[in-house]
Amino acid sequence: MGKMEENLKILHIDTQKGWRGGQQQAIYLHSFLNREAITSLMLCQPESEMAKKCLENHLPYKTLNMRHEFDLKAVFDMIRFIDQQGFQVIHCHCAHSLALGVLVKFFRRKLVLIGARRVDFPIKKNPFSRFKYSSSLVDKIVCISENIRQVMIKCQIDESKLELIHSGVDIHKYEDLRHLEVPEELRNYYQKKKIIGTVAALVGHKDYPTLLKAARLILADREDCIFIALGDGRDKDNLLKLKSNLGLDERFIFAGYHSNVKDYLACFDLFVLASKLEGLGTSVLDAMSAGIPVVACASGGIPEMISHQVNGLLAETENPQDLAIQIHYALNHAEEMNQFAVRSKKVLTTFSIENTTQKNLDLYRKLIARDKPV
Repeated sequence: MGKMEENLKILHIDTQKGWRGGQQQAIYLHSFLNREAITSLMLCQPESEMAKKCLENHLPYKTLNMRHEFDLKAVFDMIRFIDQQGFQVIHCHCAHSLALGVLVKFFRRKLVLIGARRVDFPIKKNPFSRFKYSSSLVDKIVCISENIRQVMIKCQIDESKLELIHSGVDIHKYEDLRHLEVPEELRNYYQKKKIIGTVAALVGHKDYPTLLKAARLILADREDCIFIALGDGRDKDNLLKLKSNLGLDERFIFAGYHSNVKDYLACFDLFVLASKLEGLGTSVLDAMSAGIPVVACASGGIPEMISHQVNGLLAETENPQDLAIQIHYALNHAEEMNQFAVRSKKVLTTFSIENTTQKNLDLYRKLIARDKPV
């Protein structure tokens, strides 16, 4: 390990209370850096899922109450801590943390400030949202898909500020799943019906209405399958009402949030994601790594992982009829879909944790070296 690596000190900031794909990516990176004996510390909210995960995994962390984007008390607490510990890089893993990072760097210009952009929504039009991404105080914005990078360019963010680093997954995590215990919700159906599963938060851009409507079309013609969705979110009540109105009853199961996703993936015959907006879609990568055939809507970064009729099937976004057609095809062509799943294994190396974390480390090195006097 060279001198630069020995002296490298990274402070990660995540202001989210819950646990979603962005938090998983942050902890993958944090774990990697600590294994490499690089000083890496996670700053997160008290009683957050991130704090719990760091504690469980024996990773260094510090909690700080970060109430909002303009929380000056939190900003000055951060500055004191950064000065004491000698951090060189601040890596902000969500939009609110980047706002705080910009304020910190206003007072400490020598810091390297990196943000992450994980969603393919256009930047909000309020002045501060635009400022925090376009500000010269921000050294780099890591975009987790080429689609997100293009969205940022359309939002007039300087292209030279954008760094493409795909999100990564543990491509070995879901190998050899079939020996696992069948979750209780599936015991009555396992080995009796084909299980079509998804893993996605119950929020608008995941577009569960399209999936539910496609499920109605499928289930009207077939008795040999059920749907199960893992995830929770603010749209839960509305989606349960829609499920009832569509007459799906117990053939579409909302199983809620589960930490034992592996147990469910072991039972899925087909993985479906209906998102109309998607940064990359690491749940698709997890399904690919588990060898599960994939049908997904062609939104966001998903076509960067799935090529239609090569290693999966793509449907039009917000089109229940087309999604149902693709699911029907998948159910009727199991052998072909299994071949697609085999091809997905070859695609996965681009999206491995090792690839993602190494590219982040390379970015830290590059930015620190850039700022060193010649």
